[in-house]
Amino acid sequence: MRVLPLLLVGLGLLAPVAATAHPHVWVDGTLTAHLTPQTMIDSVTVEWVFDDAYSAYTLEGRDRNHNGRYEPKELHDLIDGAMDRLVEWRYFTDIRDSQNTRATFAHARDAVASVKDGKLVFTFTLPLATPVAAQGATLRLYDPSFYMDVAPAEQDPVRFDPAGRCQATFHPPPPMQESMLMSESMFRQEVTPETEGSIGLAYAASLSVECSP
Repeated sequence: MRVLPLLLVGLGLLAPVAATAHPHVWVDGTLTAHLTPQTMIDSVTVEWVFDDAYSAYTLEGRDRNHNGRYEPKELHDLIDGAMDRLVEWRYFTDIRDSQNTRATFAHARDAVASVKDGKLVFTFTLPLATPVAAQGATLRLYDPSFYMDVAPAEQDPVRFDPAGRCQATFHPPPPMQESMLMSESMFRQEVTPETEGSIGLAYAASLSVECSP
């Protein structure tokens, strides 16, 4: 089931690309984990910053009133359509407790598209269906099919609200191999959000959480 190209259409990011290289889109992501008084994560705010090339492609012609800036109404359809399609894919966000049980999310809220330094930015909040203890939790951002490289940002990929009670340690993915530059046929295998052996998960960085007593 190749859903990802359709998802990229919904994101407004599908452009002509080299068919022999993966990924096609690069996204720097940050997570803000919102903590309860019991140090449980009850929601996360996700920010995606898209790469220069796809930002330029997607934003072309969107300044419809030609005032030199992008109004929220000029970008709303981008994020609105993307959120609907990302439900099935768990919003490319993976939160697990210390026992490796994966959290589930309610529908995203407060979704906003904006432009910062010429780059397209998506921001949205994911309420957890059941809060997860922050201590020992593992956080990841990734696309299971690796069509998009959704990865933690280099600077401050995880923040905590309130601050000071927890910190995250970054664990990089294994080195990317030349074999990743393969034909498109390799990536036409069925990939679903539940595919634990997916290429996206294999090359996903992780962030482990430790909290003070």
